[in-house]
Amino acid sequence: MHSITTSETIDVLSEKSVGKSHLGLGKLMFLGIMAGAYIAIGYLAFIRVSGSTPKEWGSFSTFLGGCLFIPNWLISYHIFGWGVSHR
Repeated sequence: MHSITTSETIDVLSEKSVGKSHLGLGKLMFLGIMAGAYIAIGYLAFIRVSGSTPKEWGSFSTFLGGCLFIPNWLISYHIFGWGVSHR
């Protein structure tokens, strides 16, 4: 696995920010709507998991829901957001 330094990370983020600042209004609005949809899907998965676990599990159900919410967002970003921002 390739690891980059902190300064390289800042350089890459700066390049991506400049690239995104040149996107049109329509594409930015579309990306914003899709980001909201991904967050909503992740939260629905969280509710589904945390609501269907037994009460005896206590806060472990919240942990399980969080285990679905974060990866859902990351996977959705890499499948959709990464490809759109590079076109």
